[in-house]
Amino acid sequence: MTIEEHAENSYRRTGLRAEDIHRWIDNYFDSHAFQESVNGSNKDYNPYEHRRHRHCREAMINAIEEFQNHYDKDKIAAVFESHLKDDYQGYIPIQSDFDNPDFIARYHLPEHAAIEDNVLSRTELKEYFYSRKNKALLPGKSFAWRIIIPSLVLLVLFLGSLYIVIEPVIRSIIMNGKKEMLIELISSGTSAIQYYQELEKAGILSGEEARKSAADELSKLRYGKENKDYFWIIDTGPRMIMHPYRQELVGRDLRDYNDKEDKSGKNLFVEALEITEQKKEGFLTYLWQWMDNPDKTALKLSYVKRIDHWDWILGTGVYIDDVEIEMDKITNQLLLADVTVSLISIIILISVVAYSAKLEKLRLQAESGLLEARDRYKALVRVSGEGKALVMKDKIIYSNPALCRFTDINEEQLLETPPPVLISNWKDLQSASENESGNIKSETNILKSDGTRFPAKISINRVFFSKEQGFALSIQPIAIGIDQILSKGHSFSGTKESWHTLLNLMEEAENPERVFDIYGQCLLSIKTQIQEAASAPQIRNKISSLWYTLAGRLCALAIKRLGKAPRDYSFLALGSNARREMTLFSDQDNALVYQGQENDSVKQWFLGFSTEICDQLERAGYPKCPGGINASHAKWCLSEEEFYHSLKQRISKGTGDDLLIVSTLCDLALVYGSQQMMEKSYDFFLTLLANSPSFLGLWAEHIRNIRVPREAFNAISKAHQEKTLLNVKECLKILENFARLYAAKYKVPTAGSINRIDLLGQLNIFDREFQSEFIYIFNELWELRLKGQLYAWEILEKPSDNIILQDLPPTFLKNLKNILNGISSFSNRISSDFFGGIQ
Repeated sequence: MTIEEHAENSYRRTGLRAEDIHRWIDNYFDSHAFQESVNGSNKDYNPYEHRRHRHCREAMINAIEEFQNHYDKDKIAAVFESHLKDDYQGYIPIQSDFDNPDFIARYHLPEHAAIEDNVLSRTELKEYFYSRKNKALLPGKSFAWRIIIPSLVLLVLFLGSLYIVIEPVIRSIIMNGKKEMLIELISSGTSAIQYYQELEKAGILSGEEARKSAADELSKLRYGKENKDYFWIIDTGPRMIMHPYRQELVGRDLRDYNDKEDKSGKNLFVEALEITEQKKEGFLTYLWQWMDNPDKTALKLSYVKRIDHWDWILGTGVYIDDVEIEMDKITNQLLLADVTVSLISIIILISVVAYSAKLEKLRLQAESGLLEARDRYKALVRVSGEGKALVMKDKIIYSNPALCRFTDINEEQLLETPPPVLISNWKDLQSASENESGNIKSETNILKSDGTRFPAKISINRVFFSKEQGFALSIQPIAIGIDQILSKGHSFSGTKESWHTLLNLMEEAENPERVFDIYGQCLLSIKTQIQEAASAPQIRNKISSLWYTLAGRLCALAIKRLGKAPRDYSFLALGSNARREMTLFSDQDNALVYQGQENDSVKQWFLGFSTEICDQLERAGYPKCPGGINASHAKWCLSEEEFYHSLKQRISKGTGDDLLIVSTLCDLALVYGSQQMMEKSYDFFLTLLANSPSFLGLWAEHIRNIRVPREAFNAISKAHQEKTLLNVKECLKILENFARLYAAKYKVPTAGSINRIDLLGQLNIFDREFQSEFIYIFNELWELRLKGQLYAWEILEKPSDNIILQDLPPTFLKNLKNILNGISSFSNRISSDFFGGIQ
């Protein structure tokens, strides 16, 4: 809708055209990029992205601030609502709606579809369903051969597997049976020898008598077919001790004896000696005289075992020519089965091809059905912040930029990646979607370009293009926050490194997933330190250094992906982030200031950059500030000119909201970008504050009126029997604001409550005793807050800043009472320094 049309509608509703308000609401719209998207040269442009920042309820206050000198506030609000109702059919969106694919599909899809390429072009559809030449799919044509050839290949592979896999397995089973039998026989022979060795040890037989008796007994043992298989004995010479069929070898040195029938000329008795020297026992194969027939030889498998006491080697073997006879029988049976299966398969294949030809006319209707349905699924491919994909016949046919960004895989490669490879539990999801109606949700692991995987939430819906079934996928990475680390036992790759090594690795990480992987290891390190009862400053420093390293690396990677920023800028941490006083459950407060004056295209670039960083930090477990103090909001993504003007306005007005914002901006630190710009902005802010005594007075009055609730003192003294909650964060705020106030008054250019008190001490504002008391109280309260949050989390409650005083140990309550009394003294100090001691 044009500006003029919006103005006409608002005039009918409110009596005010206010074209300047409508133009302001539609700001950040890039008309040049829009025209490029229409002619196809900029396919990635989303003409509705600008709406995220001003087409939402949160932006109304900005509109009122912008135009309050020109129109009545109620009129501005009415015009603002009229514009949004025009665009959203009477609905007033909130900013989070722009991350909701259902909202995008409902309100942005119809218009957006007109300027984007088809999800599948007509050519792509033909190439997907048919041969590239789009010939009739009849038997003998390309479609039929695409069925026949794979089927024949599969049939050949199946038949070949009978010989390549099954026959060797059967052969192995038969041979293993023979080997097991030989081992048992040698075991029996060894038992007989051990019997005569015992007689020798007992003195019943001499050594020579025992050896002769044992050899005689074994020479008579027979087994096997025709009872002609036997045992033989050699010593370690090797010299033949006993052989029932080859008497000419008995007593002979066998070192030069070889198997003349074996072309290899194997020295089999030397090999038997080597086997028993290395492993005491083992198998060997060779050609040998057939039983007692000196005119016939056959392949034989023998098992030999060392008899240590007499330096004998006992052996026995079986002929294995019967294995080949048995395998010939099995091969003939397999061949018969092959012929039968082949005939049946060919009949089935012919039937399938014939039936496919009959269905071809129905399949040709798929093109028109898919083209009609494409607009319905537009929201799944480009306009959502979640990863979206369409799958048909186990192939991804379209994906949106968000999915490419999550996986670091470009669109062409992603389309070639099978869903089972991309998504770890694809088959289960597919089966569940086919068997159940509606949206199937699950957690899974998604493949990245470097071969690693990241955890994600996935939802899958079954959809139909004409009569073809497909699947619509929605993928969102899972936040890698403290909840996941502590509750799910998430494992992270890599070895256990030192804290500084982990931070260095994070600074060198090549993609966000690697950043989150190392971030998880760091959280585990902090968890361990908490369990080991480390001091509050140690834990606080680790949490803060982790946050700054994480945020800085995400900024660097975003710049690497987006390209050089159009102007110098500073991405700033605010609040507890800037003070380095975060707990494991802190949210993110940040802003971005860029050089020079406001410019729509420049601001749009920085809003996109900031949104990506804030979204990534939220994924890591740091939720966005509930009050909207985030660089992803246009109100906190400002040019220097806007930033300075905003500061002057707030300090000059000094309302309650202004006090809150100014106190937040007192905590300011650089995350990424220009240090010089940050220092310049901070110096401007502190100078402005120091030269505004009336504002400092209002601020001091506000801070000294924040008191510890009287109920807390009553509960500690047991005057209250009912459970009493103490909000530790509110107690800490008194200390934080105290340090902020004095830092502003004396222009101390640093964030961090303890750092400020230290610097103020160096300026002789506070004495050593006062500093020590402040630091002690601050650390005690901060540690109590962290432990309270962890305890709430452990009992499956939402981490809270409230503690139940009656649940604390009596000894700790006594100390807490002194701490709370100490907090009250800070309010008295403000009264003394700012109001001459007046309470």
